[in-house]
This record gives sequence, C-alpha cells and structure tokens, in this order.
Amino acid sequence: MKEWLPAGTVIAHFQVSSRISANGIGEVYQAIDVSSGLELALKLLPASLIDDPQTRSRFIQTFFSITQMRDHNFCRVYEAGITEDGRPYVAMEYVKVFSLGAVFYELLTGRQPFSGPSAPELVAAATLTAPPPITDFREDASPALNEAVMKALAHGWESSDVALIQNFR
Repeated sequence: MKEWLPAGTVIAHFQVSSRISANGIGEVYQAIDVSSGLELALKLLPASLIDDPQTRSRFIQTFFSITQMRDHNFCRVYEAGITEDGRPYVAMEYVKVFSLGAVFYELLTGRQPFSGPSAPELVAAATLTAPPPITDFREDASPALNEAVMKALAHGWESSDVALIQNFR
C-alpha cells in the first residue's frame, strides 16, 4: 500500500496541496512554494525505494538530464534536493493541458502514455509520437473521450523543436 503525503506537508519550502500521480520511480504532488506563492509540481522518490541505490541514482540522473535540456518547450526545473529522510525531490513547473491528459490516459488504460529507457528518450517519445488511442485498450471508451485526452496530451511542436529533441536521441 502506498503512503501518500497529506496536504499541508512541507518539504524544503514547498507545501503539498494534493497528489497528482505516481509511476515507477516517482510520486508527483501539486505544491506551492511558500516563499513565492508559485504553484509547481513536486516529484519525490517513493519512500519505499530510498534504500535502493540503483533506483535512487536513476531518479537523480533522470532529473539532472532534464535540467540540461534548456528550451522553452521543456518544463522548468526550479530546484532539486534531498529531504530530511533521504528522499530525492525535484520541484518543477506544473503543466496543467498535459498533466491532466497524462493522468486520465493512465487511469483509463492502466498504462503511461509515453515511455523510454532514459530521460531524453522519454522526452522524445512525448514530443514526437502520440500514444496509442484509448480505444485500443478500452472498447467502451467513446471517440469523444479519446479525442479529449489526446488533445490534452498534444503539444503542437514546431519543426525546429522536433529537430532539437532529435539531437538528444
């Protein structure tokens, strides 16, 4: 059973508002920077994985890679650190048209919309491809539902952005 951080929990100077999602190596929360009032996404390594050096290293390396990709099309990483109990965390831009689409996709299909073995390949998958339609996994999903979720996951990338992403492959 997963133990989620309750609303009001403070990590560094970030106060958790609500849980957004979780995947293999992270729990994501909507939070507020109490010093600036900025709304952001706070991603933490799950407490159950902090003693696994390989997973811990992968979490840190993934977000280090993201910070190296400086472009207006990538979410901004504001801060990274380690909590008092040893959990790595990353405070990043909270992108609402996309976050909601990813959560709905995963709830409806039981799968993440994009995947990749490394941060650059995951970003490339999310920017260069569309996930399989929800109707591939759910016969009862309406075309309108599929269209709404796919629209939320779409980025509208320019050709110059695609070229930039391809350089990370």
